[in-house]
Amino acid sequence: MKKIAIVAVLLAAAVGATPATSAAPSLSPHIWSTKISGPTPLLKATWRLAFQTPAYNVARNGGVVVAGTIRIVGNKVTFHDLAGILACRGATKINGSYTWRIQGAKLTFTRVSDSCPGRSGVLSHAFTRIA
Repeated sequence: MKKIAIVAVLLAAAVGATPATSAAPSLSPHIWSTKISGPTPLLKATWRLAFQTPAYNVARNGGVVVAGTIRIVGNKVTFHDLAGILACRGATKINGSYTWRIQGAKLTFTRVSDSCPGRSGVLSHAFTRIA
């Protein structure tokens, strides 16, 4: 009986010493970037998304053009624009919901609901983590 107790203690210690698996990738706190080219002049730029939950901002060619808040639940993020020259305005456009996925240093969004064409246009591109 004593040997069983010792083995149980040793097994518990070994399990406790096993390194935990790495945490799941997260949006925040990170900075992501993408370069968009193509026929739409406003979208043609280098875009940066900076997340520091609950805040985020979007920069276009180095200048912040949107600031707001985000709510992250699992792999779903809801953007709520508050300010900026390219912030989405109006009751139906101020919020946009997306699922997100990170593979390595790449971030992609899939629109769940968003009636803001600018935001959905930018977020339809893959981003690379830069910080």
